[in-house]
Amino acid sequence: MLQQFSKKAKFSALFLFLSYSLYSLFTFGLTTPNLILISQKWFADFQYFMWEIFFHNRQLTVIVYLALISLIWLATWLLLKNLTCKLNLKNSLIILLFIISPLILSYNALSADVFNYIFNAKMVVYYQANPHQKTAIDYSYDDWTRFMHNVHTPAPYGYGWTIFSLIPYCLSFNKFTLTWMIFRILSVISLILLLIITFALAKKTKIKLTWQKLGWIIFNPLLLIEIVSNSHNDLWMMIPALWSLLLILKNKNNLKWKNLLLSVLLLGFSISTKMATLVITPIWFGLLVAQLKPKLMKNSLGKLFLENWPTITSILMFLPLLTPRSKQFLPWYLTWALVFLPLCKNKIWKTLLISLSFSSLLRYLPWMLNNAYSPEIIVQQKYVTWLLPIPLLLFIRLGKKYKS
Repeated sequence: MLQQFSKKAKFSALFLFLSYSLYSLFTFGLTTPNLILISQKWFADFQYFMWEIFFHNRQLTVIVYLALISLIWLATWLLLKNLTCKLNLKNSLIILLFIISPLILSYNALSADVFNYIFNAKMVVYYQANPHQKTAIDYSYDDWTRFMHNVHTPAPYGYGWTIFSLIPYCLSFNKFTLTWMIFRILSVISLILLLIITFALAKKTKIKLTWQKLGWIIFNPLLLIEIVSNSHNDLWMMIPALWSLLLILKNKNNLKWKNLLLSVLLLGFSISTKMATLVITPIWFGLLVAQLKPKLMKNSLGKLFLENWPTITSILMFLPLLTPRSKQFLPWYLTWALVFLPLCKNKIWKTLLISLSFSSLLRYLPWMLNNAYSPEIIVQQKYVTWLLPIPLLLFIRLGKKYKS
């Protein structure tokens, strides 16, 4: 499968695969104690073994997690440095599926959100209740609520995501582990769709992709861990938004009304999943004007917009991360801005996003050390997220100056 890649690239891909394999094993040391995903004795023994090592030994947990995340980032850097073969959709897909395969079998150790997705769907189908009005605590007798967090609040997502969540639940026939696995499969599908749409957008915007441009999003450890391992739904908000923009760009100076209608529906679905993509609407209208009235974009402001709309959109999607609701900010929210990274031309913005990707994964360290959330822990997490990129950016800057 990897014949077309050089020996260095194969070694780097294997190194990253093994790093994610170690991380996946580590995640089972943080499994919810009352959750046995597979009832087989060998797996139960394995979970108990991992609990004994990590669950109550918080200092060891922090050290191992820090070491694994650092190892994964090092392996990712080596992979992007050594990928010299032709960049195309097939090659990038092969590498992506190879390196994320261990994460498919990992546990969502850093977030319990997927359990909320699952139970909200169950509330609709099984209990015939509205999860936007009822709460999980109303069904505390249900065994599935044992694994949930935020059981006292209604679903925080839009109705679009609730409807989408019915698909994996119905396909699993009310089997918890099967539902959990289908959500993971959907996460992998979302990554594949992101890859396809990124290639399509790059072609339409005449941006030449490189392994480095593409890799810092599609192989970004933050994206892979949060989307595949933690099964967050954020790409299912961003993919319809990206597809919506692609449809506007699809037929230059000859926009078809069916594409326009589909674009509106996709953007509407994205907003109905999470309201954050509402900030993209000015970009959508700007690109629409460029297609319908190109003469209006021939001034300097219009040219500036058309040249830099991916960077502008990325910045706009970053702004909601600064709000109190996002706690400045939950790590997986960074994916909203990251998906535009391969199309961005501003090197400072790209470097900042990559640095924040690293620090955001380390944001979990204060929680791991204390095994609890509190106002003090949240403040410590913000320090990790925002202060750590400063020495990283200085290191990158000095490295470039030394090379020159």
